[in-house]
Amino acid sequence: MWLHGSLGWLLVLAWYVCAAPEPEHVAASFAGKTEPEPPVADHDEESAGVGACSQCPVRLLEVVNEEAPDAAQLQLNDAGLRYLESQRSPLFLIPALGVYRGGKSLLLNRLMQRQAPYAQSFGIGHGQETFTRGIEICAEALPNHGGTVVWMDTEGLFSSEDARSAYGPKIFSLALLFSSVVLLNNLKVLNQQFFVFFEEQQQVARILREGLRSEGMRSDLLLPENLPIVWVLQQPINFAASAEASRHQLDSFLTIQDKARERIKDSFKHLIHEVPTATHDARQWSKLDQVSDNQLLLEYVSATKDLRYILLTQLQTARPLQAPSVAAQLRMYVDLVQKDHFSISLAKEAFEDSHVAQLCESFGQNAQDLASGLPAVNLSLAMNMSEQLIQEQRDMIIRDFHLGDAFLRRLQQCLDRKRLELEDMNGELVLEEWQKDVHKVAESGRCFILSKLALELPRYRSKYGPVFSKPLEAKARDFALQVQRSRVAGCVLLRHFAVPVAPWFAWPIMALYIRQGVLSGILTMGVHGVVLAGIYSILQFMGRLPFYVDLDYQVLRQHPGLLEWVMRYPQIPWDLLSQICGILGWIRVAWILGSQMFRPVETRTIGQLSNLELKVNTLLERTEADVKEKIVTSALEAALSIDSNDPAAAALSLVKGLMVVSQVGSSDTHFAYLFEAEHRSLARATVKSFHFPDKDSQSRCAASCKKDSSKLLRLAISNEWDELIPAMVVTLEKLSGRKDVKDGVTSSKPSRRLFQDVEDDEVEEAQEQSCCGCFCRFCIVLLLVLAGFVGAAWLLEFSSRAGLLPTAESTLPNSKAS
Repeated sequence: MWLHGSLGWLLVLAWYVCAAPEPEHVAASFAGKTEPEPPVADHDEESAGVGACSQCPVRLLEVVNEEAPDAAQLQLNDAGLRYLESQRSPLFLIPALGVYRGGKSLLLNRLMQRQAPYAQSFGIGHGQETFTRGIEICAEALPNHGGTVVWMDTEGLFSSEDARSAYGPKIFSLALLFSSVVLLNNLKVLNQQFFVFFEEQQQVARILREGLRSEGMRSDLLLPENLPIVWVLQQPINFAASAEASRHQLDSFLTIQDKARERIKDSFKHLIHEVPTATHDARQWSKLDQVSDNQLLLEYVSATKDLRYILLTQLQTARPLQAPSVAAQLRMYVDLVQKDHFSISLAKEAFEDSHVAQLCESFGQNAQDLASGLPAVNLSLAMNMSEQLIQEQRDMIIRDFHLGDAFLRRLQQCLDRKRLELEDMNGELVLEEWQKDVHKVAESGRCFILSKLALELPRYRSKYGPVFSKPLEAKARDFALQVQRSRVAGCVLLRHFAVPVAPWFAWPIMALYIRQGVLSGILTMGVHGVVLAGIYSILQFMGRLPFYVDLDYQVLRQHPGLLEWVMRYPQIPWDLLSQICGILGWIRVAWILGSQMFRPVETRTIGQLSNLELKVNTLLERTEADVKEKIVTSALEAALSIDSNDPAAAALSLVKGLMVVSQVGSSDTHFAYLFEAEHRSLARATVKSFHFPDKDSQSRCAASCKKDSSKLLRLAISNEWDELIPAMVVTLEKLSGRKDVKDGVTSSKPSRRLFQDVEDDEVEEAQEQSCCGCFCRFCIVLLLVLAGFVGAAWLLEFSSRAGLLPTAESTLPNSKAS
């Protein structure tokens, strides 16, 4: 039977695969609106701090009046200054200087770890003219709040625009004045024309140094010393993979007998790094900003990574700038390179801003040290102690440089901003720690994580106290709700709905299989399950599985209304309720199945005896039909023989029929109940005393038996069995020549229906009552479960409207999303 069923399922599968149309409506249903994924923080230690800032690039310096060579001037952009002041101190400025069309912009994009198509990066030109004008900047936060790197893309030197206005040397000098590390980009060979720009920069530096000394100001605050310069040689003629060969080439280049080169060699810290060509395919040279990393040469990608490592290493000993004072210093530097004249007012402003920024930075660093690092609970106390520590240094600066109240006001404003910055940083670090814990819980494999996160909130309150303020706690809840929404939208599948409900529908299906036997039914059900699983796998592999039977169908993502309803009551442990529902269902199935398998032997054989009883009843019905046929046939043959005036044949036919009746004994309960005992004894006595009619019986039968013939025919046709047997006895005795025969010998007992089987009716009625009872119980249990869910939802809705639910201080989900 199970083989036929399996073949039937295979035929259905073949028809569905070959003849069924493409489920376009199913494909359309998967193209519905999906929930946006919340931003997931990268917890990798190296990449956590290299996230580039938005609004990149920003113009910092522009050249005005380019068309008039004599009137061209450098001018700072206010948007660029505000961009720098908004970054986290300390600032490390890294400009890239070099010839135009030399690949500076692409190199800077690679140093910022960007990839094609280099969105929010420095623009890359493909023509013969210079593409970058003035100076453009992009900021990048360093790991572990170590400050900010500001990458600077400068206008190319020796271009046609530079030749007309001659502001290339001024940009070169300006970049060396405020930079922390300088990139000198060379193409194929080291460029000797850089030394001309170095000479002009050295002259500007001397003017600045002498002016600061004349005013009694420290030059190390505004003038870099031992500035690292990295000579980058792109597309070298002979690419040297070893650093020693490159270093030897740079030493030979700098040690030529020239006083200018000797001064430059001693004034700066020189390093060299070679970067090979990006690709050997000349067709891609004009579109390198569109070439992916897997199409670039491995040596080029590796060389840019090594160059980034060299630059970040040099920043550890480089001169940093402070964000509050960077604007004043840049104005002084631009005025200096524009006019070749030292401005005392700008220098004083830059000098005071430098001291203010230095004191603010010391205040912030001391506060972090006193708080033993961030995040810290005692940050407020640490900031008060740090402010007391810098008072002595502040008083000494005021006394030495005769600074007034304006300096104190600016310093206090800087300290207040630093306090807010430290508090924000402390809160951000606490929030980052919370986000890490949220992601850790989300990665544990659970779909509903709010119940576990609700237990973490009291720990954060007790650990960080007032630092974990109400606004910060609200942000933490919002982030947890966003992760929960994203998690539950992609995690809850159709299987999570089917598994808890499946056991409640499993028993009615199992009952159909185990009716013929528990073990055989389970085996048949297992075979059918394997066949169905194979069909399911084939349909899933071929992509023709309907969504309503796809266990991986994302229900909540495809039905936003249901997702909103679930997120409306996030405090309900939905996963726990589903698990309890499934466990109770399987316990019920195991209990019923175990009671069927391990019940006593007597009760276990009831089903088999019922089947045997049905078969025996079928045999009895067939035997009764055969007996009925024999009696009717004998009666009809006797009537026919009487009408044919053949008493011998009629008597013989009646004897055959009465012999069947006489053979029934009293021990045969079924046939004894069918034939009355009086009729059986009468038939038995008549058969014993029977003798064939003589020759005179023929004439006698013609006159007296005609009436009996019609009576036999009528009773046989109308199935009046209680009168047929006595009539057959009377007719046979008449044919035998007995004289004391009385007509109408019938039983005084009430007439009973032939083949009556009271036990079968009772068994069928009992089975019907048992099936109806099981179905009714199942419906009642299912209705109770549904009523429980509806009642719980109504109770939560009523409690929410009545304000009876826990407040935001005690539970996590009380936020804007819920």
